[in-house]
Amino acid sequence: MIKICRVLNILNNANINPFKLDTEFSVSEEYSYIEIPDDGKPYKWDGKQAVEDIESEMAIAKKKKVINDLQNLYSSFDKGLQVCFSPAKDAVLIYVEQNDYNSAKEVIAKYPLPTVSGVDLEKVRQQFLALLQG
Repeated sequence: MIKICRVLNILNNANINPFKLDTEFSVSEEYSYIEIPDDGKPYKWDGKQAVEDIESEMAIAKKKKVINDLQNLYSSFDKGLQVCFSPAKDAVLIYVEQNDYNSAKEVIAKYPLPTVSGVDLEKVRQQFLALLQG
C-alpha cells in the first residue's frame, strides 16, 4: 500500500513532502526514510529518532524577518530611489533565500551608487547592511 506523507531522509536530514511511502514492501533505500509529523516544522535525525531541528527553525525565522525588513525598507523609499536600488534588492533577496548572507552583504557593499541630489545613498546602503547583520 502506498501512503502519501511527509518523511525525513536520515542520511542527509532532508524533509520531503509529499512523499510516496510503500508501507508493505521497502527496498533498502526506503529504510533511510522515516515518517515525520506534517506540521511544517523542520526535523533532523539525532542518531536514534527524528527530532525538531530548532537551529533550522531559528534560521527560517531569521530569514523571514530579514526578508520582511528588507522589503519594508525598500517600500519606504520614494519611487525614484526604488528604481535605483531594485536590481540590488532583487539580488540580495535571492542570496538571503539561499541563506548566503555574506554574498548578500557583498552585493550591497559593492553596488554602485548613482548620484541623486538631496539623498544620502551611502546611508541607505548602511541601512541595508545593518538589516543583513541580523
